[in-house]
Amino acid sequence: MTLTEAEQPTSHTVVNKKIIENIQRLYKKGLQVELLNINDKSINIPVGTKAEVVGTDDQGRIFVKLPTNRIISLHFGQDQFKLGG
Repeated sequence: MTLTEAEQPTSHTVVNKKIIENIQRLYKKGLQVELLNINDKSINIPVGTKAEVVGTDDQGRIFVKLPTNRIISLHFGQDQFKLGG
């Protein structure tokens, strides 16, 4: 299941309950994602880095583990990433 364009939050929107439920259903623990652009410039992660989903929260964040074993949070609608990779 993917989110429709209307369901895609932006940095100026609050993630609603339906979107959070969809994120939690789609981004299961163990799923691989490919990082394309992280909005936090203090985190220097190369484009194309693969990461593993380790969980989500009730604010719509997706927590992933990098190859270095560091865990970061991805913010749906702000960071760019794709499934698989």
